[in-house]
Amino acid sequence: MCWRAFKAEKKVAQKDFNVYKVLMRKGKDSLLISPFRHFPYCLGKEYKTKIHVKEAIFHYEKDTIDKGLHCYSEECMVKNVYNSIAVGNPYGQTLECYSNELASPVVIKCTIPKGTAYYENGNGEIVTEKYILNKEVHKPTDLDKFKNL
Repeated sequence: MCWRAFKAEKKVAQKDFNVYKVLMRKGKDSLLISPFRHFPYCLGKEYKTKIHVKEAIFHYEKDTIDKGLHCYSEECMVKNVYNSIAVGNPYGQTLECYSNELASPVVIKCTIPKGTAYYENGNGEIVTEKYILNKEVHKPTDLDKFKNL
């Protein structure tokens, strides 16, 4: 997943807030891994990294973030389709579809702690330098907002 916006504006969390991450549950030990880089995750653990912002050179390009902890705001929409999870922006446009023959997609509720730097674009995609993976939320059955899970 590569985050894009016409202007990347750094924000700092004024209080703890919830975000959502889609991970893949793999194998008999129920290992949680990220869908693109296959990074292993554990519930209840805090994760930190640096954010790398690449500013656009030309006015018609977008700023991008290719390094950081990617997640979605509560306003994004999610739908369970067979063994896939589709995520859409608040306007109903599909942002990403997570599917894998060897792993099942799951939605994880996370917390971005107060004082943490993050970036959010108009689609509700967030890249942060820190979050805590709290718990797996039930799989959605119909198109719904994350905050309703």
